[in-house]
Amino acid sequence: MMWRRLLRRGIRGETPSATPDGVYGPPERKVGSLAHDCIFKMPLRHGVDDNEAMRDMGRRVTEIVMAAEDLPHDEQQAVVIPRPEELQRQIFRE
Repeated sequence: MMWRRLLRRGIRGETPSATPDGVYGPPERKVGSLAHDCIFKMPLRHGVDDNEAMRDMGRRVTEIVMAAEDLPHDEQQAVVIPRPEELQRQIFRE
């Protein structure tokens, strides 16, 4: 919880001493950041390394989120939220 607060304050520029030079520019400049709150139930699969399966899932979810990065927030939600659920259904079929 505390780490999130510190990170949020850093992104907002509320801690100038902790913000590296060159991070903040004009107000229209976008500072990208990601946070995931997806929880998946992944079946154990014979012959598949569990850690590699988790890394693969993380990469796939990140690709979903990044594909919607330039959309307005409401559109991002409409695009991103259903996709990980579809991804999980696909994994259970594999």
